[in-house]
Amino acid sequence: MPTLSSAPFTATSTFSETADDFALGDIALENATGVLSGTGTRDTLVVPPLPSGTVSAQVTAGSFTDAAGNASLASDAVRITNRTVAETQGQITRFMLHRAEQLVSNQPGLICLMQGTCAGGC
Repeated sequence: MPTLSSAPFTATSTFSETADDFALGDIALENATGVLSGTGTRDTLVVPPLPSGTVSAQVTAGSFTDAAGNASLASDAVRITNRTVAETQGQITRFMLHRAEQLVSNQPGLICLMQGTCAGGC
């Protein structure tokens, strides 16, 4: 599953026939808002990033028609996860673990001092 950056993501729909009545309401958006532009056979959906969570977009079945009046089929769902919070927490955890390892390895008496088990000083 792709990961979001701080930039909006863009999804482009390309149709084999002109779909004049394709609109933003024809797209099921989960955990997002979007802006749709384009006409005819090519439309672009721009979705701004969210601080966290999964964004989902899918063209729903029967939501628009072609020139012959045929209803649209459902598209595959596009899901993108923003992992900014999880990645930041992981970076902080790794930093703190490395810091603790450095303190212990450079001050061997620190463990008994912290535990209060040092006999006669460290």
